[in-house]
Amino acid sequence: MTVYVTDPKYNYEDVIDLITPLSNLAHLKEYQRRLKHKLSAIRYHSDSFKKEEDDWIERYKTSIVGGESCNVVEDNPKIIYEVEAFLFQVKSCLDVLNQLIRVAFKLPYGRSVL
Repeated sequence: MTVYVTDPKYNYEDVIDLITPLSNLAHLKEYQRRLKHKLSAIRYHSDSFKKEEDDWIERYKTSIVGGESCNVVEDNPKIIYEVEAFLFQVKSCLDVLNQLIRVAFKLPYGRSVL
């Protein structure tokens, strides 16, 4: 028996609402769990990015005084890492969604040429 537990802090109701209509399809349970996980990860990285971006903007609002001019470019690695993680999760989510659709509609896994 496998029990999956998620920290409630990372349960997003809008994600759960998306998956709920599939809950009566027993043969798709594992794909549903994986899709919920991926959608939650996308949401998590999106929220983390927004928070870091807001903090970064606030930092500039309080540190730059009117009339100043500068040519310094400063990277925020956390913002870069969150965007990368977000994009990786989007790709992974599409992979899981593809698997779910193929199983649900009994589609072959081979590539077809149109």
